[in-house]
Amino acid sequence: MKTSPVPPDSLLRLAAATAVFAVAAARAEVPEPCPARAICITNGQVEIVHHVDRKATYHTCFACDDLAADDWRAVAASRATSALDYDVCSNGIVRVPMDNAPRRFFRIGSSYKPFGKDDALPRAPVRADLEVPLSKMEEKEGSFDASTGTLVLPKPNKSSQIWFGNYQWNEPVDATDYEWLVIEKRDATDTFNVRIYYNDPDGGGGSFQTSLGCETYRDRCYIRLDPRYKGSIRMIQFQAASNAWHYVPSDTVVTLDRIYFTQSRPVVPVVDDGPAVPFDDSIPATNLVRAMKVGWNLGGSLECNAPSWDPDLRLGIDTEVIWSAPYCTEEMIRWPKEHGYSTIRIPVTWYNHIIDTDYTIDPDWMRRVKQVVDWAIGAGYYVILDEHHSVRENMRRPLAHADGYIVRDNPDDIAESRRFLRAVWEQICAAFNDGYDEHLIFETMNEPRNTDETHGHAWQPGLACYYYNEQLGYWRTWCDNRACPECLADYAILNDYNQLCLDTIRASGGNNARRFVMVPALSTNRNTLRADDGMTDEQSRLTGEAQSPGLFRMPRDTARDKLLATIHDYALGTDSSNPETAFTDAMKTDLADCFRALYNHYTATNGIPVVIGEAGAFRKKIPLSVRLEWIRFFAALARRHGMAVVYWDSGEDGEATMAEFDRTGLRFFEPEFVQAMLDAMEGD
Repeated sequence: MKTSPVPPDSLLRLAAATAVFAVAAARAEVPEPCPARAICITNGQVEIVHHVDRKATYHTCFACDDLAADDWRAVAASRATSALDYDVCSNGIVRVPMDNAPRRFFRIGSSYKPFGKDDALPRAPVRADLEVPLSKMEEKEGSFDASTGTLVLPKPNKSSQIWFGNYQWNEPVDATDYEWLVIEKRDATDTFNVRIYYNDPDGGGGSFQTSLGCETYRDRCYIRLDPRYKGSIRMIQFQAASNAWHYVPSDTVVTLDRIYFTQSRPVVPVVDDGPAVPFDDSIPATNLVRAMKVGWNLGGSLECNAPSWDPDLRLGIDTEVIWSAPYCTEEMIRWPKEHGYSTIRIPVTWYNHIIDTDYTIDPDWMRRVKQVVDWAIGAGYYVILDEHHSVRENMRRPLAHADGYIVRDNPDDIAESRRFLRAVWEQICAAFNDGYDEHLIFETMNEPRNTDETHGHAWQPGLACYYYNEQLGYWRTWCDNRACPECLADYAILNDYNQLCLDTIRASGGNNARRFVMVPALSTNRNTLRADDGMTDEQSRLTGEAQSPGLFRMPRDTARDKLLATIHDYALGTDSSNPETAFTDAMKTDLADCFRALYNHYTATNGIPVVIGEAGAFRKKIPLSVRLEWIRFFAALARRHGMAVVYWDSGEDGEATMAEFDRTGLRFFEPEFVQAMLDAMEGD
């Protein structure tokens, strides 16, 4: 590394900075760094490159005029050497890349906080940004004014593009030394998609692509180049969002200021470094769940994810509205609390906000999630924060990097799933820790399952299930997966994933070392959570109760009395085309028997209460009288068994909606239904 001249006063500051770094490392109980092997002054910053025990490399960067011991800055180097390629953390936080170990945060006076896998070395050569001339824009179905940079993209899906050669692809751009394509823009009226097309490196004539949804709010959008194909880029395409995926019907208009390839992206991790709040460690889990009572899910918002036909699409912050729900506001979050709800579950999908090979979550996305959580905490809710659609239908086999996770008995899939879950929970825990008391609850996963199409048992893994035949007057076998080897293996895999998530949460320390954590069984099915109670086939057929292999295990916890089990239950059906139109006595018996079994095994015996994290019914498909009968029975039954109920609210008002809260009008669609649920949970 080239060394620039250092003024004498900066040398004194540099010595002080090195001393501070050594003290911090000693307090964190790691070897003190050897003398700096290289020093570089760039744009007013001093970079010190250390080696520790020949195993770990520390890159420390200090602003020359900001080296006070009580407010110093240290950052980790990434793949490139430009000054922008550092994650700057203030208030005594240091981000450190480690060879063959997770990238880590640490704070002076506290322990390391893991932060995902690092592949910072070796570094690429320093290159100036590679400009993309806007003059190359081909209008296609859109229009482009080169004098103003104004691009108009008609809906739906109409596009314009920049070609780097003719249709024989003989003039592609070689971006081998770059990591990102950057779009600098302003005044966008809607989200639009940008796709990078690559040539087949093997000369087969095919093409590959990387996609990003460019958000309205962000004036600089980064698209990570595919490292396999970036040596031959043939086209950049700009495409209007489909009407099916966004509620703005008019043409998209945006002003493009600059497009270029660059080596680095500045990333400022979101860290919970504000004032610590006390955590009431005396509350038993059973009391907490009773206080949670009734809540609602912020469905259809932060959980939104890319369509299955475009799994690599990164949607950015505007993901929040692509399923037709409005943007969340503080007033929207506060209103249901003021009208009876005690709990809010905030489903969040993380995989399509991963921005690099280190599984780094887009800090802007984390800040948005944190803003919504803070609104909910401020309103007085119990808040459940989860990992939502990172397992879903039609996942690749094997999983690609940052695809999410899957409960599938394949070594590559298990390894990728573990890397993903660990990295995501490390970052969630870094953003949510000492600033949050017992009102914030973590949920390890949502409906974890094996979605492999060749398996087909995602929702009934290892179960024998029955249905009541009205004409014959008795229960008939619906499925019997008890002998499926994949199903049985899936239980052990999920048990491992739950343990990994819980261990990661606890290892982050602070309030997270004792935070309440919700744990699902396979597919969050109430029957996969059940213990093997020795039920015979005859008993199952007579009662309609599913037979479970009893292979689910709650994870081992270092905290005492801080685990919650969770189930989802849609007794009136999940198929909007064929919902149940009656709440029968057989359904009531089945629910009562299952809740009693769960209560006896988890709550009464082990002090682990159950949270019904999702329950709902189709508002426009099932008569109100049937839904009232169901919710009164269901909520009262949950109350008697020490359970909380969190109603599924999908955030839109279509024909298949389960929503009871009008997020735009700030009202309940059916006040009678909501009040019946609240009254049933309160009891007599």
